[in-house]
Amino acid sequence: MVPRGVLGGVTAILIAAAPLAAQGGLIDMGAAQPRVHRAGSGDGFLFTAPNVTLELRGGWNFARASSDIFSFVDSTLTLNKSDFNSLAGGAELGLRLNDRFTWLFDLGLDRTSHPSEFRDWVDQNNLPIQQRTTLTRVPLTVGVKAYLLPPGRSVGDFAWLPSRLAVYVGAAGGIMHYQFTQHGDFVDYTNSSIFTTTYSSGSWGAIGQVLGGAELGMTKHFALDMQARYTFGSAPMNNAFVNFNAIDLSGLQTTLGLSWRL
Repeated sequence: MVPRGVLGGVTAILIAAAPLAAQGGLIDMGAAQPRVHRAGSGDGFLFTAPNVTLELRGGWNFARASSDIFSFVDSTLTLNKSDFNSLAGGAELGLRLNDRFTWLFDLGLDRTSHPSEFRDWVDQNNLPIQQRTTLTRVPLTVGVKAYLLPPGRSVGDFAWLPSRLAVYVGAAGGIMHYQFTQHGDFVDYTNSSIFTTTYSSGSWGAIGQVLGGAELGMTKHFALDMQARYTFGSAPMNNAFVNFNAIDLSGLQTTLGLSWRL
């Protein structure tokens, strides 16, 4: 039988030593709680590689303008081939295939409109014979983009870090609709009379594209996309322009876009 005084002393020692043992790790005062992460993004990283990207871009289109319709208006009217250069814009949906390849679904738009007058003719009051020429192009393409280096890297099983700079090349194909319109005063060469009318031609044509660029990461979700894209293509002319060859739709486009990783 243990004396009551000894039990009391042992109890007092254990009570006094408990905080010290817990501080030294001798006694586990509570079960460790797992750290809980919310689904979504961390600070500067994503938990998985983005499968979808959306992009809006704007820039400048340099038209090649090498077909005979451009040569005709260049020689007859006070227009130059460079007048068919224009502002350009577009929207793009990207679907990730793997670490290096992404499907691209692209819609673009560029439009130019310039006033002009006949170079060698004036009206009966010795005034210029004026008109306006407008060219609108709308390409629809599907393509693929290949990154020369991975656009990001996985860290463990639960984090994906986007690269600061990702360089890529790509190719695309599709169709383009154009609308070529002239409105104003024109000369009837059979009797030298002047009349007012609108001439228009529009149709679809097949196109191919090659592209390259670089994505500069801004945040974990957004990047700047600097891109150059060259288009090859043409389409038939119709209506009043039916006797002309196919209109040249080729040209170089340089753009700056904002890409959103989802």
